[in-house]
Amino acid sequence: MLKRYFWLAHVLLVTLAAWLGADMVKAYLSAKLMAPFAVRPPQSRSTPDRPTQAVPADYAVIKERNVFNANPPTNTPASEKPPPPPPAQEIQPTQLQLKLVGVAGSDNQRYAVIEDMTKRGVQAVYQVGDTVQTAQITAISRDCVVFNNGGKSEELCFQRDGLEMKAPPSQSARPGPAAKAAQPGDDSGIVRVDGATWRVSRELLLEQFGNFGNLSTQARMMPYMVQGQPQGFRLVQLVPDSTLQKLGLQNGDVLQKINGLNINSPAEALQAFQQLHNESSVRLELLRQNRPTTLTYDIR
Repeated sequence: MLKRYFWLAHVLLVTLAAWLGADMVKAYLSAKLMAPFAVRPPQSRSTPDRPTQAVPADYAVIKERNVFNANPPTNTPASEKPPPPPPAQEIQPTQLQLKLVGVAGSDNQRYAVIEDMTKRGVQAVYQVGDTVQTAQITAISRDCVVFNNGGKSEELCFQRDGLEMKAPPSQSARPGPAAKAAQPGDDSGIVRVDGATWRVSRELLLEQFGNFGNLSTQARMMPYMVQGQPQGFRLVQLVPDSTLQKLGLQNGDVLQKINGLNINSPAEALQAFQQLHNESSVRLELLRQNRPTTLTYDIR
């Protein structure tokens, strides 16, 4: 009998404990669900929806460092001014035993025919960068050649009467006895036989063709290029009524061969001209308006 009541009391205690536990869980969940949400503080009406506009002070560091070089310095303080450039070095006439015989080519590429007076009048063709005796050529103009001789700038110009001087475009060689026949308007020593043949005195021909540099006294010689390869020299700025014109040459003619020798470079032209001293006739092959033309000169 006692065991029956004990079992009944045990069941009641378990039921009471379960009810109390369920009630506590319910109260906890209700407290959590009923707790008020955190209220966000209202925004100030003075704050706009768009980002706050920066004030000039915010850019002070950019202006100070001049990141975009917006304010380049206008005046350099006197203490920070760069030193003045050194004065330009004056170019003196060279003392080398040289003679400028002629200049050919264009402004982009010029060649100079220079005679070495220490080697019995040996002539050679030079360009910028070449060395003559003890000097290196730094520039070539229509009238002069500039050297760097031991760190000093020197120049060699066309000569007249033994004095160095810059020659005018139409007269840049030293005149001699035969040069008088080469002056414009002087017909002595030239007889035209037909449209392509002339009879010329030897002295006059050697004065005009025996020296490559003398051609530059009456015309400019420009390299004539075909597909990047030199094919002779074009005569431009031919002096009107000059000896070359009386010998049948025209402005724009392209000189290509002399007695069968190519003259594609100044060195070849110089070699061809130097072989004319003992010739009895000269055959000049050229292009005239893109047509092959031959001029013949009988030397008397």
